[in-house]
Amino acid sequence: MSLTRNIPRPEGKAALRNLFRACVCAAIAQGLYYYAHDIGRLLPETVPKTWRGFPVADIGAALVGSIALVYLVAAIRRIRRWLIALRHQRMLRDPGRAALVPPLPSHVESLDLAKSRQVVQSAAAVLVLLGIVVI
Repeated sequence: MSLTRNIPRPEGKAALRNLFRACVCAAIAQGLYYYAHDIGRLLPETVPKTWRGFPVADIGAALVGSIALVYLVAAIRRIRRWLIALRHQRMLRDPGRAALVPPLPSHVESLDLAKSRQVVQSAAAVLVLLGIVVI
């Protein structure tokens, strides 16, 4: 189980956003790959013949396809986090299992021991300085 929990709504929205971006990039890559052979015919006659055989569309399709793959991996990761957040939300509704749910990240930040130790040390130093000034 993770150390902190997430809120389901933002995770679900982010998962949908990443899935949409992955689909759009995949559609663009498919279009580039499918119409790559027509691009050479569509170029004007002023373009040198050596440039006509250069696989610009294939390179573009590979680039956009790899971006789609990155978005797909991010979407899978977000879906996983969203499902875990939903499970934690269901656990919070059950009084017997609510104590097993990890805290939110904001709660963990407020309980950071290093920060609280610095606050205690600073307060002790101020009290010592005030004690010296008063005496």
